[in-house]
Amino acid sequence: MKQQVVRIDSGRPAEMTAGEEEHLRGSLRRTLPECRGVLVSDYGYGLLHPANVPEVLEAVKGARLRAVVDSRTQLLLYRGIAAAAPNLEEAETAAGLAVHSDPRRLEEAGEKLRQTLSAEAILVTLGGVQRRSCGRWKPSGGRGPGQRGRRTCSDEARDGDRFPRGDRRSAASALGKSVRMGKILESEALRRAVRSERTAGRRIALANGLFDLLHVGHVRYLQAARREADRLVVAVNSDVSARSLKGPGRPLVPEQERCEILAALDCVDYITVFSERTVESLIRALAPDVHCKGHDYTPETVPERAAVREMGGRVVIVGDTKEHATQDLIRRVLERFGAGPQGGNA
Repeated sequence: MKQQVVRIDSGRPAEMTAGEEEHLRGSLRRTLPECRGVLVSDYGYGLLHPANVPEVLEAVKGARLRAVVDSRTQLLLYRGIAAAAPNLEEAETAAGLAVHSDPRRLEEAGEKLRQTLSAEAILVTLGGVQRRSCGRWKPSGGRGPGQRGRRTCSDEARDGDRFPRGDRRSAASALGKSVRMGKILESEALRRAVRSERTAGRRIALANGLFDLLHVGHVRYLQAARREADRLVVAVNSDVSARSLKGPGRPLVPEQERCEILAALDCVDYITVFSERTVESLIRALAPDVHCKGHDYTPETVPERAAVREMGGRVVIVGDTKEHATQDLIRRVLERFGAGPQGGNA
């Protein structure tokens, strides 16, 4: 079975009664002999509290089965398991190591967590795609200890396929792409990430723009913005926002692709999409230490300047002077290829 078909959550967190604990023990004794593996989905509702986790794991081990664990709040209790499947935030918390969208730090955090849990593999969810960050476990066809081999990275867990064991470059490429896409966050996930960065004492810079047809002016702007702080958040105009600002025909590149292109830049740590005409609401949500704008503004003309100061931040103008623009690229393409027989080959 590759995924749960139906899961129904009901009730609220509560401690188990003595009768309920005995019922759990009896259920394990009856059902484990008929199982080929155990999936533990621990969301903190009380069935698996710290006192009975070791007993459950011992019963699994006694039945010579492997356990794969997804635990939201107490992952470190699950020692000696086959695999754990935390999301990125859970993995960072359990490993005590912030990843910062760096594939090497993801590998380091996964390996540290694997060793801490004495697990055979750790799989980390990044933006809905699971990757095996590290491990040596390969499921066997039946019960028992399974097979062990060289350390591998898996491809998308939804497919269930795996890279050839010797193809480290393919595995590293897939992991790198997964981490790049993991930079792109919706508002709530971004707030959590920024809160985690602040807890670690890091300063946050915010840059924003359309970034349609990425050019050297964009790159210099973002690199300069990144130098203003420890982490750079880039807010990207949505397609709807772009049309309202630039008119019909824009953007040329849809928002998802613009975000993916930006995610490939090392200077960019987090990316989010916004639909308003300004990023004032985002500034109030994140309270960046620095709000970075390009040279088409002055500190007195930045539309969000009052919100930045209200939230305790500062406005800076960074990047090169306004010598490059997407509109210039569009005009140049039209001049060279927009008419005549070459037009169809541009």
